[in-house]
Amino acid sequence: MYSCSLHGPTPAIVANWQPVLEARRVPLVLAGHDHVYSRFLSPAGVNHVVTGGGGRELYARTPDCQPPELRAIEVVHHFVGVEVYPDRLVVTAVAADDRVVDRLEIPALASVPG
Repeated sequence: MYSCSLHGPTPAIVANWQPVLEARRVPLVLAGHDHVYSRFLSPAGVNHVVTGGGGRELYARTPDCQPPELRAIEVVHHFVGVEVYPDRLVVTAVAADDRVVDRLEIPALASVPG
């Protein structure tokens, strides 16, 4: 849906899926395809992580990309770990040199509308 790299954002997917994700209070969307790490936050609080730094050549960041929802971006080989606890999700992006690129804690929802 969101990207500040080679493939860019996909407005039609944002228009069709963002309302569904927000209505269901989805806390985290994981995506790949662009060879960078980036994290976005939708206006209603849906976290979007693009993780594509597993080993192939990296893509450049789009120089003029500064959406208000961009929270983190780094062009680096990396992996993303997701830890699931009863009260939260912890998302950590770690670079090949063991440096933490980004870390996010998402509190558990009290209740999800049915």
